[in-house]
Amino acid sequence: MENFFSIIQKKNRVSDKLKEELKNNFTEFTYPKGTVFIKEGNYCSELYFLKSGLVRSYCYDQEKEITTWFYFANDIFTSYYSFFSRRRGFENFEALEGSTVFSIRQKDLERLYDSYPELERFMRMYLEDMISTYDYHSKGFLFMTAAKRYEQLLSLYPEIEQRVNLGYIASYLGISQETLSRIRNK
Repeated sequence: MENFFSIIQKKNRVSDKLKEELKNNFTEFTYPKGTVFIKEGNYCSELYFLKSGLVRSYCYDQEKEITTWFYFANDIFTSYYSFFSRRRGFENFEALEGSTVFSIRQKDLERLYDSYPELERFMRMYLEDMISTYDYHSKGFLFMTAAKRYEQLLSLYPEIEQRVNLGYIASYLGISQETLSRIRNK
């Protein structure tokens, strides 16, 4: 949890009392490689902090998996649509490596917001950053060539090719594996 506290402290002070509350309300899980721990069609009422490992989110389009995002150590994530709308989700989340996560139930998080405004402020700031990143990604990708999208991905995650199946990377970039191979060979 120390990495999680460090992330919060970059934006806000974390009291010892809040640290203790967070420790008491987060549950640690370890998922072996290949485990799908958030499944489409289910409600997602937990927020996750990735302590170690690598997770990808993906959806199905006509029975084809489309990778939508990668999460690395120290990322905070959930099925945002399901979590905030309280509707069934449409994404799956899979551990691409053995992964350890801390999770907190939505109702516990909301209760902590009431008692610790600094936590609520941190989450607002974190979500603003996420919305900004998603917005840039979704709109920026519309105007970038496949090669530029690939370059951008490598600039954000230089180690991704060593850790992620190239088919997942191609899917995330919206290109075929053959196109990705041509781009990588240039």
